[in-house]
Amino acid sequence: MANLEQIRDAIRVRLGVPAVDTFYGDETLDDLANESLQVVSVEEDWPWLQATETITTVNGTQAYSPTDPLWMRTKALVISGYDAMQWHSLQEIREFGADYVGLPTQYTLFGDQILFGPTPDGAYSVTHDYLKQESPLVDATDEPLMPSQFHGAVIAFATHLAFLRAGDQTRASAYMQEYREWLNRMRDHRRRTSSPLRVRVRRGGGL
Repeated sequence: MANLEQIRDAIRVRLGVPAVDTFYGDETLDDLANESLQVVSVEEDWPWLQATETITTVNGTQAYSPTDPLWMRTKALVISGYDAMQWHSLQEIREFGADYVGLPTQYTLFGDQILFGPTPDGAYSVTHDYLKQESPLVDATDEPLMPSQFHGAVIAFATHLAFLRAGDQTRASAYMQEYREWLNRMRDHRRRTSSPLRVRVRRGGGL
């Protein structure tokens, strides 16, 4: 895996500046690397950002906070044996009313919480499939979740940003093209190797 220091050095090489350059100092390059990493991370539902946790509901409790501090976006919520829960607006979930309890069939997101509708009437084991976000790289040895084979995309976009801010449109455009080529390779790899997250299961009997 390539760490922040190695990514920073790679950006510096592409910019063609020495380590003592004050315009492109370590702090500036670290900021560019992190900005680029976040841009790449939201381009697709990348396999390395997909994760799963189990949420156990409590009778009468509607709101739940995912345990992963890197939780970015919910993909699916499933109680085994039933259809995946359907997303609804906050207003629609609230229309159930506080006294309406039962098997959760719907959900919405409010702030950093997931709200179920109706409010669970017992302990249900809910499989939560979600996307993580990349944690900011702070220390020199910090590594992205992204596999090192794709770090070239981060480096290319960061270099694009650097030249763009310096007013060098020609070289900024060249690195944007390199970045797009990296995305194409990453998307092709994703199609060939990743499995989709669970979105539906068969309904069980009795309900």
